Amino acid sequence: MFRHRNVAQRANECGVPVSGLQQDVKKCSIGIPCHPDVDCQWRDWGPWHGCSASCDGTKRRTREIGVQGHGKGKFCVGPAEEVVTCNPSSEVPGCVEIKIKVDCELGEWTDWGGCPVTCGKGQIKRGRSIVTPAEGLGKPCVGALSELIPCDAGPCPVVPGTDCEWCPWNDWGDCTKCAGQSFRTRAICKYNKNGGKPCDPGAARETRACPERVCHKPKYCNWGLWEEWGPCTATCGSAKKTRKRELMLTTDVPLVDQLAQKNDELQQRIEGEMNQRMQHLVIAFSAGAASLVVVLSVLRAFQTFRAPVPEVTGSSAASRQEQSTTPDMYRSIELEAVE
Repeated sequence: MFRHRNVAQRANECGVPVSGLQQDVKKCSIGIPCHPDVDCQWRDWGPWHGCSASCDGTKRRTREIGVQGHGKGKFCVGPAEEVVTCNPSSEVPGCVEIKIKVDCELGEWTDWGGCPVTCGKGQIKRGRSIVTPAEGLGKPCVGALSELIPCDAGPCPVVPGTDCEWCPWNDWGDCTKCAGQSFRTRAICKYNKNGGKPCDPGAARETRACPERVCHKPKYCNWGLWEEWGPCTATCGSAKKTRKRELMLTTDVPLVDQLAQKNDELQQRIEGEMNQRMQHLVIAFSAGAASLVVVLSVLRAFQTFRAPVPEVTGSSAASRQEQSTTPDMYRSIELEAVE
């Protein structure tokens, strides 16, 4: 069996379209046999038909099978037609009493007919008729004129079961404009029979979002083209002539909107470049500050490790000059190397 659901609210341009199953199918009547065992049931007897004669006649009534037996159920057995006497001469005024006495006589039963089914169980019928009707004071016929009994045509051949099969999916349909949804469907090509496997529950209809939701192109109010100039209102002197144009709806973007769009694009480019330059300035400033910190650190380290010059007493000027010049020369070379 199937169930179906509709889209309660479609998405707008900024919303998320629906996804999932729109039609679902599942198994039903699981475990219920296709042909359960049913007992045969007679219908009620019908009304008696009219008497065959105004004096010493017969009348009949019949009944039919209301529910046929199936499987291992009971079959109907018994009379399907009955006959009784009616309007006896002794009870009906005006009938001439006949002194003769002829008893009613029933004929022989006919042979049972062939079983109406090719396999399994069915029912056959036989009948008989009244050979000699009762006359006068004779005994009327009482009993069945037809009978039914069950018959067996032998076991039915085992029919292999047929499994249920889904049809292939149909192609995806076109996208709906404003909703942005596309659909595809499939059906059951072959239903299961004779105990075959039913179809697995699954989708009979699927939907998916379209790559792009295109509702309606925007329309703009714009001036149409000028018509040709009309004739002059006079042949001489002061006169005038006119021409006209009309407003119309169009999908072409007006020039003003085009300029505004280009202006927005330029503004975005300018803002992007300004942001990029600001980033460059920040990076340059950060690099300069870092370099200054490194230079100051080197100078401070140099001042910390600089050795003091000892005082010399009682030495010659040459030795004083050598002791004072040599460390200064090395310090200058080290400073230059550091820088």
